[in-house]
Amino acid sequence: MLLSNHVTVIAGAGPGVGRAVALTAAREGSAVVVAARSRPGIDAIVDEVREAGGDAAGFTVDLTDTASCEALAAEVSKLHGRVDAIVNTAFWTEPERSLADTEEETWKRAFDVNVIGSWRLLNSLVPLIPEGSGSIVLTGSQAGFKPSATLAAYAAAKAALVSFVRSAAKQYGPMGIRLNSIVPGSIGGEGLRAWAEERAAELGTTTEHELAIRAAKSPMGRIVTPQEIAEAITFTLSPRASGITGTFIDLDCGQHLSA
Repeated sequence: MLLSNHVTVIAGAGPGVGRAVALTAAREGSAVVVAARSRPGIDAIVDEVREAGGDAAGFTVDLTDTASCEALAAEVSKLHGRVDAIVNTAFWTEPERSLADTEEETWKRAFDVNVIGSWRLLNSLVPLIPEGSGSIVLTGSQAGFKPSATLAAYAAAKAALVSFVRSAAKQYGPMGIRLNSIVPGSIGGEGLRAWAEERAAELGTTTEHELAIRAAKSPMGRIVTPQEIAEAITFTLSPRASGITGTFIDLDCGQHLSA
């Protein structure tokens, strides 16, 4: 198994990618710790992992609060005594709007969740990683590599995360810790369908039409699934990816190839 005898912490875990990572890491032999702001969401993932025969625990965490991240680390230390792998799937994006209509608080929150939250999380959990080992995956976005006229704060924050990944990989490398980023575009699931429903209502089209337009941006003609992202993250965390660090893996069915 890819993560045999590992302890993996998955922060920002929701019903999409976070859930898929928890189930996949557990399937591959890791004990998983699921952390997010919503207690019901955490409990649902933990129950599902346990029902599948995995080892799971869940704790609440607010990545915009240093004390909350430190409390999570204390709980993980009490439960397992160490951390072998860390995944952060948390993100926040603003409603689409022009630069002039984007409030200052929107910019602050975009950076607080998407960049500084990862810094808080790693500062709290990295000390629990045994010397000479460990792997981290932070979830990026194609928005961090392309300009956005209507999601400027989110795109700027994800671009800053690119620099953070590179800097952290250089710092953690001598410690034996690898740090990489998975970079999705559109991700299939409830969130994308909700977006398509809103856009269809606004334009007078249909949800399926809007999803088809989004899928057509990929050379493969489809949208990547949470499970595909989870499989890639699990491999990247594993010893089989032992020479990979400071790398960005485009996982979007080729959407990054479009203009």
